[in-house]
Amino acid sequence: MLIRLVYSILIVMLLSNCIVMDTIGFSSPESIKGDEAKMMIISNAVVGATEGGYSGNNTPAFSLIADKLAGINPESYYDRSEVEKCAQEALVINLTGADIGGYTCNLKEHKKLINWPIPII
Repeated sequence: MLIRLVYSILIVMLLSNCIVMDTIGFSSPESIKGDEAKMMIISNAVVGATEGGYSGNNTPAFSLIADKLAGINPESYYDRSEVEKCAQEALVINLTGADIGGYTCNLKEHKKLINWPIPII
């Protein structure tokens, strides 16, 4: 009976913790890892700068620091729709040559119920 209770609690903890599910490959389609989000935003920013007539050494610094302005932690998980919205903003700002003061992307990390992996005592 006790073993069954322990297994039940363990299953509930694993299923309710998004970071664990993402780590083992069962991520929900609505989430994206921070390093992927970073690459998506930087890629769109560079494409916008290139299409906006910038190339080589003339690429705006914004295209290289867009992920820092968005506050991305490479180890965290974020909502895919919010990341895509930020990436589109980065593309438009670089495409039009707008001032980076208009870039208001501030992504929020998914909450964790437990820190994983659990340190062994």
